[in-house]
Amino acid sequence: MRLGLKRDEVKLEAHTEEWKEEFLSIKQEILNATPINEGRIEHIGSTAIIGIVAKPILDLVVGVNDIENVDEAIFHGLKEVGFLRLRVKRPNEIVLAKFTDERMKKKRTIFIS
Repeated sequence: MRLGLKRDEVKLEAHTEEWKEEFLSIKQEILNATPINEGRIEHIGSTAIIGIVAKPILDLVVGVNDIENVDEAIFHGLKEVGFLRLRVKRPNEIVLAKFTDERMKKKRTIFIS
């Protein structure tokens, strides 16, 4: 299974059960590295919807009680498993991404809200 897109690449793929399996694997990595509660991590976006074509990028959301005061242990743990905080500014969200190689092909994105 190949996830990610090259810069300026547009691509849609048929849904695959591997996307759910990859989400569950990522979720477990996050649970092992952070104090985040299991029920606060969800697979969102087009790859989470069975039966539709989607761009091959997994999106996750992590819920927190206070977006202004996120526990530093969460950021530290996410960094340990490869997620980097992006400079993207979105209201009531913090955006992180995990890249697969030196060309910075995006593989997974987390939105903390």
